[in-house]
Amino acid sequence: MKTSVISVLLVLCTILLSGNTINLGDNGSGIVKYPPVSTFKSSCARCHGPQGASFGEDFGKLPQRELERFIRLMMKGPGGLNPNKADIDAMIAYSQALAKHRPFIFITSADTLTNIISYSGESLPGTTLSLTSQGETLQIKTGKDGKWRTGPVAPSGHFIFIAVDKTDTVRLEPGKALWTN
Repeated sequence: MKTSVISVLLVLCTILLSGNTINLGDNGSGIVKYPPVSTFKSSCARCHGPQGASFGEDFGKLPQRELERFIRLMMKGPGGLNPNKADIDAMIAYSQALAKHRPFIFITSADTLTNIISYSGESLPGTTLSLTSQGETLQIKTGKDGKWRTGPVAPSGHFIFIAVDKTDTVRLEPGKALWTN
């Protein structure tokens, strides 16, 4: 756990110093090749329904190991994908959010220039998303497909993404995680 947090912090420091766009989908188990919201829509929803409508109530109660095995099989088989561990971990988190009817946030990239940063990502459609830093809140427009992008923000202070839907609120700190659980 401590190693993955350090890895994420090193990646973020590299971003801030490099002035480049970088894929942030690395939780220590590889780069996420298949962002979970758009991948679910394109590869999973045809069988499991939009936003997991046909998962069933017991899906969210599966033990972690069984859920991991099931998602790996589904992504490889019917999904036709070649997921790595990070892809599976991100899809597990997204699937659990769907099953529990909770908001979900996934950071796909960060664009950096000197003294500014812009994040991109995905969330569940219909989610109200904001970014809070040093007491200021920036509302983030989310597309119908769940994709979003922040405007340029100064990389000083502590960022927290907040997603709110009709039933719940979740928070994501980019320096600690790349998606909500």
